[in-house]
This record gives sequence, structure tokens and C-alpha cells, in this order.
Amino acid sequence: MIAKFARWCLLTSVLFLGFTAQAQVQDYQRWSIPESASPNQDTLEFYLQRYISDPKKYGQYSSPANANPRTFTRSVKTEPRVAEAMKSSAMLSYLLAEGGEIKVDSMNSRFTHIVNDQTKFYSMSMGKSISAYVLGHAICAKIVPSLDHKVGDWPVLERTLYRNAALIDLVNMRAGDQRMVDERRGFFKSGRWPNNFSVKSFADNELQDSDPDPAYFNYNSVSPNIVLNYVIYRSRGNFDQLMKQIFHDKVRVADSVFFLKQTRGQESDGLARTTFYATRMDYLRIAQAMLEDWQADTCEGRFLKEVYARRAVKQGDQMQYGNPSGPFWAFRGYGGFFHTDYYNFNKNRNIISMDGYGGQMIVIDFDQSRIVAVHAVHNNYDWKALIADVIDTGKFRRSFWD
Repeated sequence: MIAKFARWCLLTSVLFLGFTAQAQVQDYQRWSIPESASPNQDTLEFYLQRYISDPKKYGQYSSPANANPRTFTRSVKTEPRVAEAMKSSAMLSYLLAEGGEIKVDSMNSRFTHIVNDQTKFYSMSMGKSISAYVLGHAICAKIVPSLDHKVGDWPVLERTLYRNAALIDLVNMRAGDQRMVDERRGFFKSGRWPNNFSVKSFADNELQDSDPDPAYFNYNSVSPNIVLNYVIYRSRGNFDQLMKQIFHDKVRVADSVFFLKQTRGQESDGLARTTFYATRMDYLRIAQAMLEDWQADTCEGRFLKEVYARRAVKQGDQMQYGNPSGPFWAFRGYGGFFHTDYYNFNKNRNIISMDGYGGQMIVIDFDQSRIVAVHAVHNNYDWKALIADVIDTGKFRRSFWD
């Protein structure tokens, strides 16, 4: 009897502790943490595990690691502002590089039981920008003619509003699709989320027999997925080779990198989505390759310069519901799936930003050879002080008055 009672007490304690631990996780009834939320540690860990395990549900378009990866010289120092952010926020990784030298390199010790230098970090919408870099390589390889080439030669798009859209319209989010879809609500007609289906699926349903409206900035996931899948279509079965040429041969990644791929449908349906996964150091390697392309005026560098020159001012309803203190609003221009024209930078500075939901940011200053790359599980850190100000001056402010 005593033994049974002891087992009952033990079981009750285990169940109670399990219930208590689970009760500490705030489930927001959505896939990601709302930007306005104030999640506790258990909730952050719950969603972090979800983000990094998401690729298990998908296939991949990938590039292998390079046995001789790109290296950086290091002159690393402890930066108090970054150290404090690691203690008080959901920032996971912070990297500052100047002239190919890493100056700050920090990971959040509160999460190192989940992530490390080998973890493939999620891109969120930074993958849109990386898909543009892939497009640039496809143009330079003569797989795609130019930014002004229209995508209607892909049969999947022939009965959609995109049939006469040029690539420049798509990469600038000005394809005339503002009455059909946006990033917040997905497709207005059905509520479906573009990243969960092939291009053919929404071309045959929500977009069938649609016509474009006048060009208007409309940030969404359809245009980048079309661009990436259009490059795959034009690659004629050789997209894996293009991926290898970009990330293995040129960027020289230390680990494999990949875009996610839908598991249902034929490859000709357009199965890729621009969600990208790489280690934190390989994201830095990609940014460094972009910087070097720009400065060396390679073909890919001229592509980056062209989309930068053809950028346009953001406008419209999305500027009203966007977080006014967040980077989406603060970067007033957009071109080539890159955010540009931060309101507080000198207008003559050549700076682009990759911005992903939940605090993912990579900002490249082509003039000062400066890169800041940050990953987070939530956007509750001071991005202006830790990213924008550092890109601007190369220094960390010690106080508001600095």
C-alpha cells in the first residue's frame, strides 16, 4: 500500500510539473510570435524550436558545403551594448564585420542549449533578398535575359495577372496585385497563405483569369516565390547546379544552405518558396559576397547596382499598419527585394537591408565595407542602436546623447 501510494505521488508530481511547464508557454494560436507580444523564456524557446524544425515538413533546393569556406580575419571585442541585449532580449546572434574582419561576434547564452554555430537559422523575409541575388546570378549566366524580361513565357502564369509582368515589377513589389494578396492576410479571396502552396495552385485558383491593376507597392510573398520559381523554370533542370555555383563556388559556405520546397506537386508547378536556411556565419558569408560583388563591379555587382538605382519609395496602406518603430517603416525605399533609404542615413550612402519577421536583419554598407547581421526569435531589441547606428557610424552609442 505504501509503495502504491508513493508511485501515485510520484506520478502526480510529474504530471503537475509537466502541466506547469506547459502552462508557462503562451500559444498565440498562430505560427509565429506577434510583433507586439512580450513572450517569456519558455514561450521564446517553444517558438524557436518550431522555427528551426520547420524544414522537416519540406523538401529542399540546396547547395553543399565548401571544404574550403570563405574565412574572415578576426579582431573580436566584447561590446557591452550587445552583451546587454543578449541578457534582456530575444536576440540570438550578433555579427559585425568591417573590411572582411569580424569585430563583434556574440551568441545569446540563454538559447545555446537549442542553437549553436551549426544551427540553420531561418531567414523569414530575408530569403526574398537572397532570391534576388540568385536572380542576379541567373541573369549573369544568361539563364534569364534581363530585369526587363517578362515572365509570361512560363505557362503556369499565362492566365494570371503576372503574364505581362517584368521581373523588375516583381522584385520591386509593383506587379499590380494589390487587390488580390498582401503579406498580412494572404489571398483575400480564400485566406490561403502563398508560402504553403505551389505557384500553380494559386495560379489555377485565386489568380485564374485575373488582370493587373496599376503599379503600386504591395509587399507580399507571391512575387518573390514567382521570381525564384521562374529562375528554376528557366534553368531547365539545372537549378541545383546554379545553387552550387552561387553558394558553394562563390560564397564558399561552410555548411549546406537551402530554400524550402513544397512536397506536393510536380517541379514544373513551382514548388520553391523563398524561405532560406543557413548558419549564422554563412549568412555573413553571403552578405560579404554581395559586398565584394558591388565593390568589384562584377556582373552580379552591376545587378545589385541596377536594382538599387531602380528602387522606388514605399507607399500605401502597408505603411499605415506597419510597426512605426520597426525597420520596415524606417527604410523608406524598396528595390530588388531589398529595403533601402533609411530615413536617418545620408542620402548618398549606398546601403541595403534584408529584413525578416521577428528581428532578422542583415544590413550592408557598400561604401564603408560594413555588415551587421542579426538573428532573433523575437524583435524586442533596440535595432536602431545596435544595427542602424552602428552601420551609420561604425560605433556603439554609450548613451542617448552620443
